[in-house]
Amino acid sequence: MRYFIAEPAGQVKNDLFFEVANFLWDSGNEVSLGENIICNCQKMQHADYDYTISLVPNNEAVESLFNTHYKIISKYFDKIDSDGPMLVLANTGIYTNALPYPHKIYSFEKLDRQALVSFFDWCKRFNLFVRKK
Repeated sequence: MRYFIAEPAGQVKNDLFFEVANFLWDSGNEVSLGENIICNCQKMQHADYDYTISLVPNNEAVESLFNTHYKIISKYFDKIDSDGPMLVLANTGIYTNALPYPHKIYSFEKLDRQALVSFFDWCKRFNLFVRKK
């Protein structure tokens, strides 16, 4: 699968951003990072990616989280498909629109490295975001 990860918004630490990228990459996926020297964002199309991912560090309401995600992603793409699957990593958990919209697929008290490691273990258990070999 192909994932686009936007640069973290607000006070999210870059190490969390790279933890997400490393997990997806190590799981056999193709990963593009926003604002990365390697990334040629002008040539990218939103439809080229299976998921877009953003890290939103505040305690917003669910609808507001998705609006914030669209604002973040719009910096990278001229045209955004509002039905395109997304993951939003927030202080209270991981949200997606891939299930009945909006849906929290994983919960934690704080977005930090320990929460991400726990989420990644959970993903591996259910073969989520892990490329089948």
